[in-house]
Amino acid sequence: MEDQNQNGKEETEAEKKEEGKRKEKDLGVKRKSFGSKKMRTGYGSESPYVVEEKEEEGEGVKVSAATKVSSVENKEEQKPEWNNNLEYFINKKLRVWCRVANGEWQLGKIQSTSADTSLVMLSTANVVKVSTEELFPANPDILEGVEDLIQLSYLNEPSVLYNLRVRYSQDVIYSKAGPVLIAVNPFKSVQIYGNDIISAYQKKAVDAPHVYAVADAAYDEMMREEKNQSIIISGESGAGKTETA
Repeated sequence: MEDQNQNGKEETEAEKKEEGKRKEKDLGVKRKSFGSKKMRTGYGSESPYVVEEKEEEGEGVKVSAATKVSSVENKEEQKPEWNNNLEYFINKKLRVWCRVANGEWQLGKIQSTSADTSLVMLSTANVVKVSTEELFPANPDILEGVEDLIQLSYLNEPSVLYNLRVRYSQDVIYSKAGPVLIAVNPFKSVQIYGNDIISAYQKKAVDAPHVYAVADAAYDEMMREEKNQSIIISGESGAGKTETA
């Protein structure tokens, strides 16, 4: 009876091993290896990575290592993502951002492109020759000065800076990027604080970006979840961190 049980056990283990090998072959992965749920050994020729297996006979341990042996540089990926839409911007006479000689961002319209350079007519009617890689699409006028930067169609450096500048010129020093509040020091007194405004945010009567909204959200979360909350305030010297705190 013991021999029959032992034989049955060995047959069961052998079947499990065979089944495991079949799964490895079908899925193209190695079990019990790092990243086996995501990494496949059957990469196509388009992948710049290949997988090498290294076996080390040390205390019965088998080590599988994925080694990067080659990296193919794709020049197309180094260009702006919207490069293929240059013709559309030219035909529709849409505005773009370009960096001029003094390093300042200015709005303009593409007149023509040649190789890696473009001729852009600025809003001042001057035509400048700039690198095509230094061009970025500008957002339509309807999105000028939006409260949340996520609303922008094109989220690039000049578009973000311009949006903050528009709001700043209207004494609106607070903007947001999703859950993150952005504050710009007005260097003057602005009437956006006080008990009345605090009460308005507590009653959810307004939802514009404000430091009071951040504090109110943290307080509500603390009372609801009964857990401590943290608010991180960071920025350059003179940005207004002390005032915000």
